[in-house]
Amino acid sequence: MEAPKNNQFAKKSEHEKTDTQVGIRCRSEDKARWLKKAEAEGRTLSEWIVNKLNQAS
Repeated sequence: MEAPKNNQFAKKSEHEKTDTQVGIRCRSEDKARWLKKAEAEGRTLSEWIVNKLNQAS
């Protein structure tokens, strides 16, 4: 049985595991807009941001 979507305690493969954090400061309007886009794609905000940064690098 698979873990529920967005379950922060779900088992992840070695490739999917994260091991560090990055903190940023932003405007609340930006965060709200990013969150809406992330939710529209079925992602967490963190997943969405990592995806966008990886696409840009």
